Formats: sequence, structure tokens, C-alpha cells
Amino acid sequence: MVLDDADYPHIAYNDTDGPTLKYVYQDVTGWHYEVVDPDQYGVAGVSMKLDNSGYPHLSYVTLSDYEVRYAYKDSSGWSSESVDNTNVYPTSLALDSLDRPHISYGSSPLKYAFQNGQEWEIGTIDDHGSISYLAIDMNDYPHVAYTSSYNSSGLAYAYLNENGWQITIIDEEGSKNSIVKGNIIKNNGCYGLYLVNTSVKICDNIFINNGICIFSKKFVEIISSRPEGHKKSNI
Repeated sequence: MVLDDADYPHIAYNDTDGPTLKYVYQDVTGWHYEVVDPDQYGVAGVSMKLDNSGYPHLSYVTLSDYEVRYAYKDSSGWSSESVDNTNVYPTSLALDSLDRPHISYGSSPLKYAFQNGQEWEIGTIDDHGSISYLAIDMNDYPHVAYTSSYNSSGLAYAYLNENGWQITIIDEEGSKNSIVKGNIIKNNGCYGLYLVNTSVKICDNIFINNGICIFSKKFVEIISSRPEGHKKSNI
């Protein structure tokens, strides 16, 4: 679920009756229901964002052939397209300042796809990565928090620069088999990835599962030491 600028909810969900991927939103007149991708009868790993005009964008995986798909709505209605093939793991969708979609998905390898306006650019983030959360910073660079199975590493963080994906293991114990969520922010010239994770205490100071997550200074130091001004490159 996401909220629009007027704090109305927008929800993507599976319906077992007919085409499964549906979208519902509320406005001043009430609730509205729509079919997103009428040809798909089983999906998983759905992620949704709203663009600068308030239109929804979704990424998801089909259960019939493990296809990563991307769907979006505009003034003409819904459109959908194939991105890649994968396994049944959650996708994570983010939109950049031009409303171009970026998606992280898959498991061993964890992959990344970017729609450059003409085609999808697809690459591998980490051969040992899985369950991910993708965010785009204010300069349109992708950042990903995810679980890593390499040497039982736990929680990992990656960002893309001209030398490819730069990976840091944040917690060697913590995040295996748990879902990572968060947001990229920028504060005092340093990027920080605030995570919400029930097993790793790297997050903002809000209540999570009846406990309080405490922001990790260790992670601030990792991000603060990253060189500024890196240039975006091909995958």
C-alpha cells in the first residue's frame, strides 16, 4: 500500500476470482477497483509506487513461468510488459525523478533492471543476494538493501557507480530470511539508508513489532565514508 499526496490509500493485491492482480484506490467519491494485468492468473512479489502525477506503477512475478513484469497506469489506462525471468522472490520497485522504473528482484543472483526510456537494462547486483529493498536517491542512483547468503553474511547494502555495484556487509548475523524495507534520504551531505527490519536494528526510531528500532551509528559511518559525486554508469 502507498498513500498519495492527499493521504488516500492505493493498494495492489491478489484476487483468487479471475485475473489475480488488481488495484484499488480511494478518493473523495469512494473506492475504485481495477484489473492491472488481465492475462495473468497468479502473481507474487508485488511492489508499487506512485509517480509524480499520482499514477501507480507495479512490479511483480508471474507464478506460471516466473516472469518479472512491470505495469503502469496513465491517462490511457493500464499497460504491462515483460522485464526478465526469475524465481519466486519479492520484487522491489522504485521510480526516479523522471518516473523511470528501477526494479530489484530474484535470488542467487539478485538482479537489477532499469528502463532507460527505450529498453530494459538488466544486470546482476550480487550472485548471493535475495530479498531486497530498492531506493533511488535524489541524483537518480540506485541503492539496494538485501539479504546475502554468501558465507552466511546476513544483511548487505549495495549502490551502483562507474565501477559497478559496490557492496558492504552491514550485519553478519542479522537479516537472513527477513524482509528489508526502507527509504533513502540525504542529510548533511551524507546518504543514509534507514531500514525497517524486525531482526536487524538499523532503522528509524519508530515502533516495530512492539519494540523500538534504534538507528545504527555503524551504518552512518559506512555511508559517510562513501565518495560523493560518483557518476552513473551502465550496468
